[in-house]
Amino acid sequence: MILSVATGKGGTGKTTFAVNLALSLPEESVEFIDCDVEEPNVPLFNKPEIHRVASVGTPVPRVDESHGIAFVNGVLHIEEPMASPLIRRVKQKLQRGKTVILDAPPGTSRPVIETVKGSDFCVLVTEPTPFGLNDLELAVGMLKKLNTPMGVVVNKADAGDRKVWDYCASQKNPVLMEIPLDRGIAECYSKGVPFVLEKGSYRLRFQEFFETLEKLHGSIRRNPGTE
Repeated sequence: MILSVATGKGGTGKTTFAVNLALSLPEESVEFIDCDVEEPNVPLFNKPEIHRVASVGTPVPRVDESHGIAFVNGVLHIEEPMASPLIRRVKQKLQRGKTVILDAPPGTSRPVIETVKGSDFCVLVTEPTPFGLNDLELAVGMLKKLNTPMGVVVNKADAGDRKVWDYCASQKNPVLMEIPLDRGIAECYSKGVPFVLEKGSYRLRFQEFFETLEKLHGSIRRNPGTE
């Protein structure tokens, strides 16, 4: 399965979610690709060992490994060309025999579309705030145009109102996981440590999330057009 993780706005916990999901799945089965080439933050958490570097014009994709997970990211330096060509090149490292997690840039711009395009499913990470809801609506609209099946993860789920859930229900977009506003998660984040490494109960929750996602993906494949 090719799973993209996106968000309508920065700061919702998209990369944090993607990192912890990758670390909760069997190591040998996962390939993690950081497509946020302008702000590639995944290495801050998984601290990969760089085995080789390949040039793509001036942008540079790095093919690494961390915690036994195959990892690819791209770095776009200041004043260098647009992100989309680099994202396309980075995605050429995609290994279809694995569960591929694509960490998309925030927003709904062209680089996000380039990342999500071709995904079997997209998880939208949001938060229960007015800004979170507004940008979730934009992201849902983008994915509908791409005809990409989608579901929602609500981060800091107990920090706001229920409007995000009401919107998801109105759009028939399933809320697949809720992550509470947890001081322990914030402390892990501040140390650059994926929280599933210190809070084992969350690893089980991510595994349950992925099992639900696999069932949903299978249902969509059997019944196209139902998403």
